[in-house]
Amino acid sequence: MGLYAVTGAASGIGRSVADALRAEGHEVITVDIRDADVVANLADADACAAAVEDIQQRAPDGLDGFVPCAGVGPDAPAPRLLPLVNYFAVVAMVDGLRPALEQKRGAVVLISSNSSRMTAYNEDYMQALLNGDRDSAVKMVEEGPVDGQGAYGGGKQALVRWMRRNNSAAAAAGVR
Repeated sequence: MGLYAVTGAASGIGRSVADALRAEGHEVITVDIRDADVVANLADADACAAAVEDIQQRAPDGLDGFVPCAGVGPDAPAPRLLPLVNYFAVVAMVDGLRPALEQKRGAVVLISSNSSRMTAYNEDYMQALLNGDRDSAVKMVEEGPVDGQGAYGGGKQALVRWMRRNNSAAAAAGVR
């Protein structure tokens, strides 16, 4: 069977995905802030990079799939977590794990939300995300003008845009 990595695997959707994969006979490398094979605070860029390295060491022959489920909702206790976990960690981990996914022509399943299409979100915020400008994105959610729902939905919309911009190159390399 296959080898998969799942973030947010200690609870919620991530746990359900990991359980379903195991039930089908797959091996799962779990990633979460606690109770996981790879324990990492994905809001921290260095911890995110270390998590990628740890997964690569556990999967020397590559990954059959990666499901980044770690995320926080619009009512997160620290607004900065919204762009850091829901967008930047996902992008960093997908990019970082791409070589492992290419080895097995693996798949990535990105988690978005119907919130990504509900309204027009702050375009400056989404551009900060898409341009990799962590400081500006965090400042916009901590000081305004972006509130929790705008950070959540806008981040999900930016993730969809990022995926659309990058899926052709990933597909050409064999990543589904």
